[in-house]
Amino acid sequence: MIRSGRRPRNHGEQMILNNFQTMGWLQGLQDTTLTPELVLDLHRRITQDTLDPADGAGRLRRSGEDVRVEDAYGEVVHRPPSSIR
Repeated sequence: MIRSGRRPRNHGEQMILNNFQTMGWLQGLQDTTLTPELVLDLHRRITQDTLDPADGAGRLRRSGEDVRVEDAYGEVVHRPPSSIR
């Protein structure tokens, strides 16, 4: 997909492309101070077109948004602490 320039077909492929592109972007930031704005930009680049809700890329989680990490069987393996907003 990356070599051929084919568009991602699903969220998994979009995540791969986002990570590949973000790694290139990060190489130019070696001497850059890490700021909250930079962290949100990094989050946006990595998660663009992969989140539900779609507007979640590049922002902090809002109160009431359910975020969890599940394994291949649907078992929740991580649930972050409550949001601060």
